Amino acid sequence: MAPTRSRDSLPCSATDSLTSNRPALLRFLVVTHDQGEARGMAGRIAVMNHGRVVQLGMPQELYEYPGNRFVADFIGVMKRFRGVGAAGGIEVPGIGLLRGDAGRLELGSQALLAVRPEKVRVDVASPADNMQNCIAGTCGNNCGHRLF
Repeated sequence: MAPTRSRDSLPCSATDSLTSNRPALLRFLVVTHDQGEARGMAGRIAVMNHGRVVQLGMPQELYEYPGNRFVADFIGVMKRFRGVGAAGGIEVPGIGLLRGDAGRLELGSQALLAVRPEKVRVDVASPADNMQNCIAGTCGNNCGHRLF
């Protein structure tokens, strides 16, 4: 008769680390093109382009602070505004100065500002004089999410 082993003496399986109080002994590498799946499952994400890692970070970090246009486009939807670097932000033709941290952007250099749709607020009231980055505009019937 073969010797028996208790469950505690057996190696940890993938499901054990999810269903027990044992410390996780395994790490998983999941390759996916589904951004929602990656953000929901991962503690860290590596965004790759042509076989090279272009940015590595936590899901929220990649979403809020993409390192380049490729990562910004890959991780969700954004509205883009073209402009030039100015003191205190980016000057966008037809809109004016959009204030913010322009980082290493040189004055007068070409700039691309990307805004996540959930960061936009639409109000019927006129903005207060001291509010930053308010844009006056009109919206016809059924404009929905196509405001910009």
